[in-house]
Amino acid sequence: MRRIAAEGGSATSAAGGLETGLLLAAVLAAALPHLARLPFVALAAFSLALLWRTGAWWGRWPLPARDRPALLLLKFVLAGGLFVYVIASSGGLGREAGVALLVALAGLKLLEFRTRADVHRVFLLLLFLLVTAFFHSQTPLTALHTLGVLLLALVALSAAHDPERVEDLRTRVRLVALLLAQALPVLLVAWLLFPRPSGPLWGLPQDAFAARSGLSDSMDPGSISELTLSDEVVFRASFVGDLPPPAVRYFRGPVLWRTDGRIWRVEPRMETEPAVLVEPGDGPRIDYTVTLEAHQQRWAFLLDWPVSIPAGTRMARDLTVRWPRPLERRTQYRATATATAATGTLSPLEQRLGLELPAGAFTGARALALGWRRALEEARPSGSVPPGPQPELTMALVDAALAHFRGEEFHYTLRPPQPEGDPVDDFLFVSRRGFCEHYAAAFVVLMRAAGVPARVVTGYQGGQWNAVGGYLLVRQRDAHAWAEVWRDGHGWVRVDPTAAVAPERIERGVGEAVPALAGGLVDAPALHGMWMQIDALQNAWNQWVLGFDQGRQRRLLANMGLPEPSVPRLAVWLALAVTAVLLLTGLGWWLAGRWRNAERPPDAARRALRALERHYARRGLARPAHEPPLAWLARLARADASSAPALQGFAGLYERARYAGLPVSHAELAQSRRAVERGG
Repeated sequence: MRRIAAEGGSATSAAGGLETGLLLAAVLAAALPHLARLPFVALAAFSLALLWRTGAWWGRWPLPARDRPALLLLKFVLAGGLFVYVIASSGGLGREAGVALLVALAGLKLLEFRTRADVHRVFLLLLFLLVTAFFHSQTPLTALHTLGVLLLALVALSAAHDPERVEDLRTRVRLVALLLAQALPVLLVAWLLFPRPSGPLWGLPQDAFAARSGLSDSMDPGSISELTLSDEVVFRASFVGDLPPPAVRYFRGPVLWRTDGRIWRVEPRMETEPAVLVEPGDGPRIDYTVTLEAHQQRWAFLLDWPVSIPAGTRMARDLTVRWPRPLERRTQYRATATATAATGTLSPLEQRLGLELPAGAFTGARALALGWRRALEEARPSGSVPPGPQPELTMALVDAALAHFRGEEFHYTLRPPQPEGDPVDDFLFVSRRGFCEHYAAAFVVLMRAAGVPARVVTGYQGGQWNAVGGYLLVRQRDAHAWAEVWRDGHGWVRVDPTAAVAPERIERGVGEAVPALAGGLVDAPALHGMWMQIDALQNAWNQWVLGFDQGRQRRLLANMGLPEPSVPRLAVWLALAVTAVLLLTGLGWWLAGRWRNAERPPDAARRALRALERHYARRGLARPAHEPPLAWLARLARADASSAPALQGFAGLYERARYAGLPVSHAELAQSRRAVERGG
């Protein structure tokens, strides 16, 4: 079989050879995660080159010469197509264009390699390609895929360097796996002790932070209901003490003030207003830690009501907590909340925005709310309500609105009909069907029309407890919208109108309130435990691999009793630890070799004979049970003159070890057996 030529030797055709097939498989496996995202020109170039190289390996057609016009034309078309793609994307050579270029170059390089040096170049290009898989996904599954492709590529590289034993694939895989296993202790020590900066070791290209689904700074009918179709993880929260009940698990995000009659938006001026002072009430304090996935927005999600906020963030007047810039990597933070709190005084801006309604909108809702207020005022003994704060009137209006939702056959549904006119009036008087954003928006409009300052709050409510990992798992499907009204003498009070219509949404989650959402694999009772274990594994991977930063490294070393680490101290520890690991590994290897060589000769001989029997059984020359081993070996030697010397040599070693009791090492038997297998 033809082989890849050695460096400096004649460049033979690489149409054959198992090493070529292994390298083709490794390149395809490395490119596999990117194929669905490649531009057409890169995908076409890679596919054409891979098919051409595979056909040449099978002997169907020859490889093109390096300077052949067809290959040069293919390179020119690829370069031009990628240049047009980069210009059209207006993002420069970022993640997508860079990955496309690497994949296409890897494919074209397959058409060129003929010597051992070419194998090295393809291997190095493949290593770069493997790293790019982490641009899109950093899960344990991606790491396992990368490790498997690396193993395959190393086997191909090893086979190219030792063509005499290239057919012994099982031995080759075992050897490479053993080398990787020997490197694992050094890798773990380096991972734990390598000095780490406060930020990541490298930066991703700017287009690596693509937009993700999630809450935004605006809300329109249907925006949150779309999120409930996603099982994407938003954050995981662990609590000191018991898990808070569902009625307390409101994680607030953007607060919406302004509306044009359909879309609700945040008010930027709240960031410049003096921050409100949250005064904890009599309820218990809740200490918790959140691991928030990157969402490319500035806000954090905090449990109501926030008493302390994460370091590096700032709380706006409306209790929205933001970072200075969008969150582009997974972040962990600690915070404290209280179940009850007072939120200070109402600022003039809050007073004005909390009562603002667009002119000419919500005519039906205005009339309904004014009717409630008029009825409540007339029910007073004095016949009117005196000027000034009226907290009792506020709560009476809240009760009237909630009673309206309960008593008028409103329905909680994921797919409400499209409104024909005013969305709030259509919801209140025509369809009476909606999701949480419909109820929150309608409730706030009713309160404002009745003279009560109100606002819409978006965030996440509920979540799923993961007993395996001991944390609360919150997904996009837990997105929620509720309302807050101003109550004089107390501050902002949370009111969730959805709970009046679908209390099961608050107590047991959106899957209970909307059965259509409970039919996926994530909700299957039989698979619940498996999903929780998988997510616990993902969380541990996030914490100890992806999130193992300088702070976590310092805490781990402190728990191990080591002094405060500095860069020079870590470098010394790392050098000593790596040296110790290498010495222990070498000692273990030496002891294992001595044990193998000191093994009783008959046992080693029997094992070598069984391996040889398996080799010949695959060729249809199995040893019959009644035939003695030496007679079988002699029969094989007579049948195959080319293998006779090797077979006779093995028979002599076997006879010495098995019958004469003379010392024969394991290495001698293994070398003789391999000589027989190569010849036969």
